[in-house]
Amino acid sequence: MDNIILYIVVLIFIVYMLSKNEGFTNMTDKIVMTPEEIREFLLKRYRKSNSTKPVYGDWSSWSKCQSNIPNKQCGPGFRERTRTCMYGECDKTLLSQRLDCNLGSCPTAMSQQDYLLLKNATIPFYKASLDYLSDKINIDAYGVEFNKHNNFMKKNKSRFEQYPNDIALAAHKQLEKDIAPDVIKVMANAFIKMFAKSMTKK
Repeated sequence: MDNIILYIVVLIFIVYMLSKNEGFTNMTDKIVMTPEEIREFLLKRYRKSNSTKPVYGDWSSWSKCQSNIPNKQCGPGFRERTRTCMYGECDKTLLSQRLDCNLGSCPTAMSQQDYLLLKNATIPFYKASLDYLSDKINIDAYGVEFNKHNNFMKKNKSRFEQYPNDIALAAHKQLEKDIAPDVIKVMANAFIKMFAKSMTKK
């Protein structure tokens, strides 16, 4: 019964198209089509006549709560879901939606455990800077400690990135007081000396 109704609809559609001078070159061949071919044909005609009418896909699942600031893991954030434009002239502002959320309160200071971890990893690096400045070690030995410290920071990136910039800066200032009061001057002189040696070799 459904197929009979479908064929009647198609026949009416064909007559209509012929009245618009958009007939088929061989109407008999086109009438003998499977239901799947008929549906595809009607869909193509619909898309052609409604080419500018937007059709959107389904919404994705909501994402996990994430911060508005890259790499930050606390404070206000958002959840997001998206969908695609199937065809037509879609409004880009309607392709995504956001909801406010919160990742929890941000720390007000670096934890004692994290500070001691940072301090113990930084002491050999600062000592190597002092030793290099006083010619106790060469640049290769200094480079070993530099790479150790750099690898430590990469390994513990997520641990220290949870702290806002002001807290991280305060922790580094505390390191300067605890390890080497004149560390800024020492480090600057060390790099100046390294640069001077590299220029002399050339």
